[in-house]
Amino acid sequence: MIRYLREKQGYSLKDLEDITGISPSYINRLERGTRACPSYPIIEKLAKALNADVTELLEISELSMTDGDVKFLGEIILSCNCRLTDEIATKEQKEKLVAIIDEIIYCQWEDDIVADLAEIGKLINEFKLIS
Repeated sequence: MIRYLREKQGYSLKDLEDITGISPSYINRLERGTRACPSYPIIEKLAKALNADVTELLEISELSMTDGDVKFLGEIILSCNCRLTDEIATKEQKEKLVAIIDEIIYCQWEDDIVADLAEIGKLINEFKLIS
């Protein structure tokens, strides 16, 4: 999840080090799951830099202790080659697909369905324009 959030922000490991003061090798180990259970201050710095909730990263930290190699769908889409039709998906296409999935998962839905549908439609249109 950290890698997914970092790439979503367009940050390299070095960029994230510059923002947080956390070494790139440590961040890389967190991303690969070879370093589990980072301290709360580390999680707090990463959450702030990645525009994520601390609770979200805490949950991920707990998951990494119990779920082994389970990955978030966005991470899988961004890190693997896949075909959309006859062509292999570009990085931009995969990022747009992940944005659509994220919007579907995280939209409130019950408050203003029309606005949520409009946002999902806008993201789908952006995807179609690059496909």
